Order: sequence, then C-alpha cells, then structure tokens
Amino acid sequence: MGAHTASRGQQPVIDLRRVRAIVTDCEVLGSIELAAVSSYLRQVGWVQRGLRRTGSVWSRQTGGREFVVFLPDDRTYGDYALRMSEVLCELAKVEDRSQLGILADLLERGEVRCPECGSELPVKALRSAAGFYLG
Repeated sequence: MGAHTASRGQQPVIDLRRVRAIVTDCEVLGSIELAAVSSYLRQVGWVQRGLRRTGSVWSRQTGGREFVVFLPDDRTYGDYALRMSEVLCELAKVEDRSQLGILADLLERGEVRCPECGSELPVKALRSAAGFYLG
C-alpha cells in the first residue's frame, strides 16, 4: 500500500502525497508557477535542451532512457493545464513518486496565482483543493 498511516488519537492519518493519483483539476494545474517548475526540473536533474516558439524542451536521462517534457512559457495558453498535467505525469514516472507529492513540492516553491484573474492564492487553499493532507 502506497499510503502511510499513522495514528492521531483514534483516527488514522493518510499522507496522500504517497498515494498514486492523477491530478486532473484544471484550476490547480493552471495555477502552477512556471518559475517553480523550471527551478524544480533543474534541482532534480533535468536539462533544458531547447527553446520553441511557445516554451522550452527539458530532458533527463535515467535508467538508460531519455525522458522529455515540454514547458510552456505562458500560463495564459489554452492548453497550459494540460501541459502541466503532462509534466506531472512524466515527473511521477521518472521519480517513481505520486503526482500529489510532486504537486506539493511545486506549490511550495513560490507564489501561486489564479489562472483567471492573476490574484495570489494561498497555497494552503490549493493543497485543500488538490485534496490531500500535508499536516
């Protein structure tokens, strides 16, 4: 079982960062900050391989395989949430981790803004919207 349980009084606590789940919430995916993603990619061994008209290509060699992700350069693109979903999917495969755990790491890296109005959102609210317990 991927989830860790610990007793908190009478109720078990499940750390959903360890649950193998797919993040599909477009609002949450659309709120991920580009700088946080590129910083995270660098930190965990990805290399920016090239620039395209609408973003950058990143790759990482591991286990004799090359993994590639495309990072758009503008959060206002209509497919931004879809691209962030693809990035989370590849990172989860490469790192053998839950998408929720990776999402938590990305959300903790910087400010998070509403994709519609641009106002800053509290990370704690997004964690709750993403549906996982971090405490």
